[in-house]
Amino acid sequence: MISKLGQNLQKIELLGLFILWFTGCLPGFSGPFHCKSNKDCQFRAGLVCGPGHVCTRLSMVDAKQADTLIGTEVDTKADTGTDTVTDTDSATETVDARHEINTPDNDTNTNTDASCTPKTCAYLGMKCGTAEDGCGKTLNCGSCATGQFCFEGKCHPKTFIVPPTNQTQCYDDSGPIECPDTAGSATCKTHAFCGQDAQYPDNLRTFTVENHSSQDVVMDSLTGIMWERIFVQDKKWQDAVSYCANLNYAGYGDWKLPSVHDLAGIVDYGRSKPAVDTSAFPGTPSGYFWASGGNKDGWYVSFVNGESSYTDLTASVRCMRSKSFPTGGDRFITREYEPGEDIVMDMATGLMWQDGYTIGKDWQHALAYCESLNYGGFSDWRLPNINELRSLVNYDKTKPATDFPKTIPVASHFWSSTTVSAKPGSAWTVAFFYGEITTNVDKGTTAYTMCVRMGP
Repeated sequence: MISKLGQNLQKIELLGLFILWFTGCLPGFSGPFHCKSNKDCQFRAGLVCGPGHVCTRLSMVDAKQADTLIGTEVDTKADTGTDTVTDTDSATETVDARHEINTPDNDTNTNTDASCTPKTCAYLGMKCGTAEDGCGKTLNCGSCATGQFCFEGKCHPKTFIVPPTNQTQCYDDSGPIECPDTAGSATCKTHAFCGQDAQYPDNLRTFTVENHSSQDVVMDSLTGIMWERIFVQDKKWQDAVSYCANLNYAGYGDWKLPSVHDLAGIVDYGRSKPAVDTSAFPGTPSGYFWASGGNKDGWYVSFVNGESSYTDLTASVRCMRSKSFPTGGDRFITREYEPGEDIVMDMATGLMWQDGYTIGKDWQHALAYCESLNYGGFSDWRLPNINELRSLVNYDKTKPATDFPKTIPVASHFWSSTTVSAKPGSAWTVAFFYGEITTNVDKGTTAYTMCVRMGP
């Protein structure tokens, strides 16, 4: 008799465990319980009639579904693991405290993991850019002010803003053409000569003429440089250095001979003879103007077309005030964005450079190569314009004349996307032996190619 009673109790216990498993209420187990409404799921607080007409825990229902499913039909009797929540209508609902719903923030993604605590921009130390919150959502941590760029969640000032080239005309390898396709598009790489300088926007810059102490100066809105509006001619390089150092003009006595970067920065590559804004700098001759460069005496910039090199002849002089070009190894930061794919961040300009180069491409195929490049998780690479490429030069160094961390071959030229407007069969290049900017490389010949993108 006792034996039969024990057997019956054991059967009842097994039946109870089966019911718990089937309804999903046995810890560590889950089982389907079909329903037509929330009433069918009232055997357990925290369950609602979910998708597929199956009793489902609140934590398994997204916020929008929960708003629809939670109503007066849900059991309002709290068990020992419940909290009371009051909504905006002052109606009281009882929800299992272990299955609270995360209310989505102003974000298109919904966090359905009730046990996850999302991180904030402040917690991550992010002042700008985007980041993952650890719970499946993307945080927007803001943007930087004009003249700054965002890198690794921090805003950094651009200590060198790349000047515009002002090239608005497209060219093939012999003359002007209508600009092909749209630069940066998926189809650009399939169109010959797509991706050149004129197809990408320039930084905006204006020259303003001001009168100081009855003498005119020219203010550069982009760089902040003040230029002497007049010039003198026929001086040797050392005499030009002394002339600017001793100049007292427009009420200022701190003039100096401009660096190659500063003087080349006012070249207008969309015109020639002279290659400069003649409204701001009237009477500028189509010839050499002296510049300073620490790796050699006698640097000049030619306003015939914008070429820069060195000579021992005589040239003209136009002095400037302020500005110092950033140099130093800490200017460049290398990061591995994808396995085996490093990118170099230029902390002076905000540009990102491919950590490597390719050889043996003519100008047309150099353009196509950069437009089609998918590297480091980015696909918006392009061939740099002449001012961007020149920004890598450090005129205090030689062989190579750069602080760029990747080894740069000094015996060849690197392509830019800028055409020599007075000589359309050639494109501007930079030679990193001393940092010369040259016009004598025909577009049909081969040179080195290194791609750039706006960072980050």
